[in-house]
Amino acid sequence: MLDSSKALVESPTSRHRGRPRFRFPELEGKERKNALQRYYVSRRRDAWNHYQKEWRKTHADAYNEQRRKFNARHLAYLKSSPERWAHHLSLARANAKAQYARYRQMYSTLLGDECYCCGSKGPLEVHHLSYPNGKHFNAHKTFKEVRDNPWNFKRLCFKCHMAITHLTSKQTAIPKIIEVVKATRVS
Repeated sequence: MLDSSKALVESPTSRHRGRPRFRFPELEGKERKNALQRYYVSRRRDAWNHYQKEWRKTHADAYNEQRRKFNARHLAYLKSSPERWAHHLSLARANAKAQYARYRQMYSTLLGDECYCCGSKGPLEVHHLSYPNGKHFNAHKTFKEVRDNPWNFKRLCFKCHMAITHLTSKQTAIPKIIEVVKATRVS
């Protein structure tokens, strides 16, 4: 790996065709040529990516229209052949399964491998402790939220998740439920 701090150091003793060697003076020959080429290509790529991001910000409507037209053309192309469409769907399913596996791995890393309430290790779900602005999220946004704010989530089994969800959605029933639980005797 090349050290970027050495990339802009001028070497006064080493001259290349009469010019000082400002970038990568410690390298010689083809190795230096390849390093310089990678350096300038990456700078051009970074500049272009920055330009594209700025253009998308300032021309959001035009960009969204371009994407909409491209997506419509691409979808029509995929659907024009049954084999192509079937292949596309199989790839989409495979990508969705892989993404789901990544999400589950991340959830177990951040939130644990067992139900927060009962400790079961069966199929687990992610429970929001609070929703920002009262809005529910789709799976991808939930993934980002868990990654950014793991303290706002608990992993629960299906039974505990349903119980907690019903208890929190019917606030008026909570005192009655507690009464019934206290009155119930387990032998």
